[in-house]
This record gives sequence, structure tokens and C-alpha cells, in this order.
Amino acid sequence: MDNNKIIADEAREAYRKFSKSGKTAKILFGLEKREDLKSFHDEQKQQNAYNSVNLGLKEVLIDKIIGSVQKYTDFDKNFKPKNDIIKERWEQMYVANINNTSLPPVILYKIKDEYYVYDGNHRISVAKFLGFNSIEAEVLEFLATGDKSEDIIYREKNMFDKETGLGEIMFSEPGKYNRLIQEIQKFNHFLETKKNMKVSFKEAAFRWNKEIFNPITYILNKNNIVESFDKYNINDIFLFFLDHKYYLSKERQKDVGYLFTIIDFVNMIKTNEKLDLSHIYKMDLEIVELHKKLKKIDKEMILPVEKVVKNEILFEVTGIDFDFSEFTIEQVENYRVNNQLTNFKDAAKQWYELDYIHLLNYFIIKAKKLPEKYVKYLEYFIHDDKQIFYSIHEYSKLHYYVENEGTDEVNWKSSVLNYILEIYINIVEEIINEKIAPKEIVNFYYRVEQEYFYLLVNERKLMLDNRSAKYTKIKEIDNTNMSNWFVNKSDKSDVADILVDEKQNEFLKNFKDSKRFEKIAGKYEGIKKYTTYVKFLELLDNLGEEEFLQKLSNDLHKLSQISEIVRKYKTLKILEQSKDNNRDLGFIDFYANILKHGTKYTQSINLVDILDVTLDYLGTDEKVRNSVIEEKEIVDDEI
Repeated sequence: MDNNKIIADEAREAYRKFSKSGKTAKILFGLEKREDLKSFHDEQKQQNAYNSVNLGLKEVLIDKIIGSVQKYTDFDKNFKPKNDIIKERWEQMYVANINNTSLPPVILYKIKDEYYVYDGNHRISVAKFLGFNSIEAEVLEFLATGDKSEDIIYREKNMFDKETGLGEIMFSEPGKYNRLIQEIQKFNHFLETKKNMKVSFKEAAFRWNKEIFNPITYILNKNNIVESFDKYNINDIFLFFLDHKYYLSKERQKDVGYLFTIIDFVNMIKTNEKLDLSHIYKMDLEIVELHKKLKKIDKEMILPVEKVVKNEILFEVTGIDFDFSEFTIEQVENYRVNNQLTNFKDAAKQWYELDYIHLLNYFIIKAKKLPEKYVKYLEYFIHDDKQIFYSIHEYSKLHYYVENEGTDEVNWKSSVLNYILEIYINIVEEIINEKIAPKEIVNFYYRVEQEYFYLLVNERKLMLDNRSAKYTKIKEIDNTNMSNWFVNKSDKSDVADILVDEKQNEFLKNFKDSKRFEKIAGKYEGIKKYTTYVKFLELLDNLGEEEFLQKLSNDLHKLSQISEIVRKYKTLKILEQSKDNNRDLGFIDFYANILKHGTKYTQSINLVDILDVTLDYLGTDEKVRNSVIEEKEIVDDEI
């Protein structure tokens, strides 16, 4: 059968099905009329919208096309045909769509947020039937000239759209768009001065929308913040968010950044709704990724130009994001001075190419001299040489700051050898012992590597507490304690969790009745930090069991009843969870940090009002202090 005839038959059937779907039983029996499309001229007259501006070519959502200039009686409100006068033309447009025939854009008239078809009614109808989301259109906007608030907003929106190309942002009140213009101007200045990008204002607006506005509004929507604001939409709330950023920055006398502000803003709203510790900022995988991007932008916008430029150069040269590392920048600067090079970029290139090649070659040469059981695992890693370089670089950085306190020069050969001995050999042993499947080896290796790095950072704290900082020793503890109730309550494999469990066991042995402590801990989300138990052991030793438990219970109750303190705790908790090491902070850990802060000023921490210490720890301003004092008086009455 002729293909053209098949498509023509398909078009006739499509028309029959689409036109029939608009005829309900009530319509067929004359009990109800099919609702027409809106008339452009009626709306134009009502809005007094006679001045027009050409918006050019736009991609317009089909659902926003709700009327017609001339053919509003030929289609119902869903663009379903109402009579067969249009049948032939409709079928032609259907065939053109099926054959992917090139057609000119439709022509639409716009009043406020609604579109009316001037040319292309049949194409819109077919697009509706085929389920298209949007269509390309030449748009002519007619501006309402009334004095009503919504008319003023639409005129302001139109001017903002012309200047920025961001036509989807609509406010609930007039006079708000200038605030966004100022934000985009600041962002454009940042692009020019720190990213060395000279772009048009529209391009800057596009980048600002993508990198700041969209991530922030996504997070606000995910946390259902609009529900807390009557008569305001998500764009209005974005301005409230900017106000909060200004207030926080003024309070701390520095730019606090977008990431801290959005977390604190959401937690402020949620805490005002409900004081419950669990009523908190929501996280998902998408938000975790947005946090990383916002954190990077914050650093770029806040850090000195020189540091931002050097980080950009390092990324351009190496393809590795060193995250503005002082250590890396210092290493390249030392290389530049020692080799009498004039600029940082040349130094970065030579440093990376020479050290990179030598380091990798040296690593492979030395690793291949190991026993065969270690050598055979090299094949899993040598194809990703950038990751090896980064791992050894991070290992060197940790030794540089943790062991040498940043005083000695880095000996790269020693770093490679020590990395092989301390990290590579031990993790390969774990891979062998755990019988890790080949496809999981690389992920397992770099996950365990992060645990080794964690232990290296905390080595001194553990040694002061007479604890081993060796990964294998800690894993042995995990295996021997598997029957312990505290370990079995969750799947423990992370060394930080194992250390916390071990310290918990040690701590509970000091009680005559540990159930009272467990009840308090359970009420306030448990303990996530090793150092919390260290502090509590010290406090328990000083106060005795009864006084310690009484103080713990009273202090936690006081703190948990003050909204400003609860909000700030929630913000610190989410910031902790946002870090790459997947750590957490419980309310009791937050309390322990306050106690540690208090002992800087007095050893008799039990004699000091916990709220006074907390306010000092949080560094709150006078306005917040007065608010907390008012809440404190209520809490004291309750106690």
C-alpha cells in the first residue's frame, strides 16, 4: 500500500478521534455547550492592551496557549475541532508533522502570561493531539496599561525580560525586579573580575539563573517552603532568601555565601513551624550535588581574586579540581620561585607535567617490586592516572599539615613510598581478605582510602586518648564487637562509626545505671561524634553520675526549647552532612561542642548558665540575644 495513503488514513482517524473526544454526552444532547477558546480581542479590550512589543522567536509551552485572534469559535478550550470546516487543513498539518516537514513558526499574541494564536491554529491543535510540550513561535506581546497592581507587575516583567531574557520570573507585588537586576549585575562583575569572562548582560543573566536562582528555588520547592507563605510565590520567597543572606552577612561581618544561607533560611522557616529537632531541611541526591556547586560558587565569589584565578589555572592545566587548596597553590608557587619562572601558569604546567609523570612512574616502578599478590591489582588503577596523582597528592597534603604542621617541604619520593606502604598495601590486603568482586574493587579501594585519610587527620586525638589510629586494628575491634547491641543496631563498617561505638561501650561502663543515660541520648538523636564521649567522660569524672545526668537532662531541655538555638543546630547539622566525608552531628554532639567552648573560659562549666555559653559559642548579635533571653525566661518557668 502507498505510504502517503497510509499516512492520510492515519490523519483522518486522528482527526475523528480528537474531535469526537471533545463531545461528551451532555454536549451531544444539548445539555451543555463546548467551551470556546478565549477571544484575543475581548481580552485586549478588557486589559486595555494596545501597545505591543516584538519578543522575537520563543519556545512557548502549549498549555499556555489558551485562545485565538480569529478562530476561537472553531476550536474548544482544549483546541479540539468543533466543526468539520477545519478538517482538511487539520489533516494536512497532521501529515506535515508525521513527515517532519519544515514549517515556519506559528505567530502568537501575548497578554500577560497567556498566548493567543494569530497564525497556526491547526498546528497548535495537532500539537495538542500529539502531546507536544512546546512549540516554536514568533511572539508579539501586548502590554496592559491599567493601574492595577498586576498590570504594573506585568509591565515590569516585560522590561526585565527584555533586559535579561528571563521571562518566566513573576512576582506577586510591583517593584521587585530591580533587586534581581542588582544581583545579576553583581554576578556579572564576578564573572569579569574572577572568571575573566566578558559576556553580555543577557549571558550573565542566563548563567546567574542556571548557577544561583534555579538551584536555590529548587531547594526551596523540595522543602515545600511556599506552603509557609500565604499570597507569595517561589520568586517572592527568593527575595526573602536574599534578605536573609544580607542579615546573616551583616551579623557575621562577612559574606556568608549562598549555601549557608539557604540551609539556615529553610531551617528558620521549619523551626518557626515546629520546634521538633527532626523538622529539618530535606536532602536528596540532587540537593547534595547542588550543595557542591553552591559551595564552589561561594568560594569563587568570596575568596581573593588571586586565589580564584590560580585555582582556575590549576584546573585548566591538570583537569583536577584542587578546591582552592592552599597546599597545592603553595607547592606550585615554590616550584615557580625555585625554577625562576615568571608566571603561575607556566609553573603549574611544568610542575604538573614533570611531577605528574615522575610521580606516576615512580609509583608504578616501586609498586611493581612488591610481591605478586599486590602487583596484580595495579591494573585496576593505572588506567586512571589522574586519580592516583590526586590520591598521593592528598596523602602528601595531610602529612604536610598533620605531621609537619606545614613547616617542611614535601619530598615526593617519600610520599609515594609511604603511600604504598601505609595505604596501597593495606587496602589491597582488605580487598583480598574481603574477597571483593572485580567490578567493585576500584570503588572499594577509594572508599577505604578516605577512611585512612580520616584516621591520619585524627591520629593525634586518638593517640592522646590511648587509641590506635591503625585501620586494621580498628576493624579488628569491629569484628570482636559484632555481638554488641550498640554495634548491631546499625550496619557499622566506617572506622569513624566503629570508634564511636567502642568509645560508647567504654563510657557506659562508668554508670551504675546506664539506662538513664540511654533514655536521654535516645530522646535527642543519639551521639555521632567520638569527641563527645571524650568530653562526657571528663564531665562525668568531675561531677559524678547523678549530677552529670541531671545537668545533661536540664541543659538539653533548655537548649531544645529555644527556637534560635534549635535553628542554628539544624543548620550546623546539615552543613556537616553536606561534607564529602558523610559525617553527621547530633544535638548532643552540638551540646558537647558548646561545653568544650565554655571550658576555654572556665573549668567550672557546671556553674555557668548553658544558654550564656551557647550564645557566645554561636556568636549571635544583640537582637538574637534579646530574643533568646525572652524565650529563656519562659523555659526557666517551665523547668
